[in-house]
Amino acid sequence: EKTLKELAEGQVRRGVVRSIMPYGAFVDLGGVDGLLHVSDMSYSRTRDPAKIVQTGQEVEVKVLKVEEGGKRISLGMKQLQPDPWEKVATRYPKDNSVKGKVVSLARFGAFVELEPGVEALLPVSEITWKKRVNHPSEVLSVGAEVEVSVLEVDPVQRRMSVSLKAFEPDPWLGVEKRYMINTEVSGTVTRVVDFGAFVELEPGVEGLVHISELSDKAVRRASEVVKPGQTLLVRVMGVNESERRISLSLKAVAPAEAEAESAADAPSAPAGARQTPKRKKPVLRGGLE
Repeated sequence: EKTLKELAEGQVRRGVVRSIMPYGAFVDLGGVDGLLHVSDMSYSRTRDPAKIVQTGQEVEVKVLKVEEGGKRISLGMKQLQPDPWEKVATRYPKDNSVKGKVVSLARFGAFVELEPGVEALLPVSEITWKKRVNHPSEVLSVGAEVEVSVLEVDPVQRRMSVSLKAFEPDPWLGVEKRYMINTEVSGTVTRVVDFGAFVELEPGVEGLVHISELSDKAVRRASEVVKPGQTLLVRVMGVNESERRISLSLKAVAPAEAEAESAADAPSAPAGARQTPKRKKPVLRGGLE
């Protein structure tokens, strides 16, 4: 009763850890137990309360909430420590190189701990130029030490994004000179989608063959013409280095080859002979020529 009368939110009190549960620890404040949740023990990512406190340990805690007349008391330890996100923009300026440890992987990227309580997101698109990464586990593993470049810092939202591929040369630099319009290049089909197929011309550089550029004939599905892993000879139709786009054509290669073959097979005219242009036969009704 004495403890409950004195207890108030915002107080800093000393207590003894009475028991440890998977979600936190119960702390005896003097006849009254409060819950110290695992998320309020430390700013660093921690899932096991036993790694931070032990039964019988005396701890200093802050009273966060007192509810239901003292039946529910929430406590915190990290609230007594300096917030690591204060002045984080000063410690981690944009474009600076920093080292960290991979602490978790998700479909959209990896979380890198730069210091206890400060984690940055490494998006899957920022892992490497060399290949298309579907999941970070293809390149990274939990516990791996990495060096990354700071892309953006938002102290208010407690968010930071970093890049790993920033240390690799950008393969799109000078792509307009390497892939001139109307030149023919060889590449490998990486993906086939409803609107066409993506062709890798070199590691990190892909071009799109639109479904309308796959064949002179009507194509309902791109998969009817090309398959992933297939090597194609395509013609460059357009290049936009700033937008990282290359337009390719498969059907533009075939007519050029056919014209070259027909020209090679045609008999050569005698020297000085006058070339008579061929008259195009009219198309009659009914489809008869």
